[in-house]
Amino acid sequence: MTTYIYPYSQSALVSALRCLHILFIFVTCSCISYADTERQESDKVIALIESSIHLKEDSSRAFAFANNAIELARKIGDSKILGRALFNMGSLLAGYDRYSSAITYFNSAILAYRTAGELGEIPHILRIVGRLYYSVGDYKKAMELYMDGLSMYEKLDVENADKGWLLRYIGSVYRRQKNYEEALEYYGRAMKIFKRFDDQDGIASCISNIGIVYGYQGKDSLQLQLYQKALKICEEYNGYRRASIILDNIGSIYSNNGEFDKAIACYNRASEYLRGLKLRDHSRIARNLTDISYLYIYKKEFEEAISYLQEAQEHLKKTEKKRKLRMKAIYSAYSTIYAEQGNYKKGLEYHKLYVALSDSLADMSHSSEVAQVEFRFRREIEELEIERLRLEQVIEDQKYQYQKYGLLFLFVLLSLVGVVFSQWRKLSLVYKELSAIIENSKEQPDTKGLA
Repeated sequence: MTTYIYPYSQSALVSALRCLHILFIFVTCSCISYADTERQESDKVIALIESSIHLKEDSSRAFAFANNAIELARKIGDSKILGRALFNMGSLLAGYDRYSSAITYFNSAILAYRTAGELGEIPHILRIVGRLYYSVGDYKKAMELYMDGLSMYEKLDVENADKGWLLRYIGSVYRRQKNYEEALEYYGRAMKIFKRFDDQDGIASCISNIGIVYGYQGKDSLQLQLYQKALKICEEYNGYRRASIILDNIGSIYSNNGEFDKAIACYNRASEYLRGLKLRDHSRIARNLTDISYLYIYKKEFEEAISYLQEAQEHLKKTEKKRKLRMKAIYSAYSTIYAEQGNYKKGLEYHKLYVALSDSLADMSHSSEVAQVEFRFRREIEELEIERLRLEQVIEDQKYQYQKYGLLFLFVLLSLVGVVFSQWRKLSLVYKELSAIIENSKEQPDTKGLA
């Protein structure tokens, strides 16, 4: 009996399975290409973020880059990269004293990081938000956020330099509340962590703040010694931004003691450090130059004072950061100079400019009570915006998950089809061989009957 194999049916099946195999290869390549495209888009988000940081003095361009980073991150659907983009926008807004809007973005960043499972990023943001509340004098809210961040680090069993900064900031709240013993305790705890991680900036900051506490306790000579020690550390590791802050503090001591030449030397040195930074803080430089001008006013060297004020104004042309606040101080200085020189008409003109700016300026550091009411009012309004962003993020994440799982399912299905096809081919070859053996055995003569 002849075994018959259906060649037409077998050929059609082989062709169909080959098509499936080709489809499997195509989908696999598409998945790889999709992953590469997503990686490239993530790199674009990071590039936009870095561009906004480097252009922070140019507010319009900086905000444009930061906003584009957020939009692209939402399009990608990567919660982690979105968290980074939102945090960057919050930082940019905080730099321009737009604290209420900044907190909205920081809260959205926390939500994005929670969605991504990146809980380790959250305590850092809580520290930054706490610092904003600290800046407007809401020490209770600041302390709550700092403690929440500290608690998260302890639950995650994380020990890093950022935890040290949380402890340092808690110490500063206690210092503001005149609880100096608690402040010194937390500065000490922060110092231990900074030393462990060799964070020289943190160490210098703790020493400097301990010096501030000693100043409040009337230990002036010890305060100056600690400032000098912190300054030396900063200069050894090229921490010029921190060094400029410490020099300002030293200059204030000399100024209060009537040692104006020493104070001027400190402020000039601080300005030089700020000028040498890659990312210049023109607002800080303008403040230093204005402080120097006031010292020359006290010395009755008015022409020298005016030259520093003019230089300060040139720096303020390069930034919008705290421009009104700095110009207010400059107008006050001009008014004093011209009044001292007997030019009362010009002195009055600058005094009017000073008053106009004072009326329009929300000076949070000198009007903390009003600022806190305004701050909280804005926060209540923006809670709705936070909720909208939260829901939007949830929807985007769900879309992304559905796409990802859909591609994964198709990939697995086609992999199984590929495996089945491979096994079928092997069985088909075995079947052919068996059929051939059977056919050959039937065609051979029966030699036993002839014997």
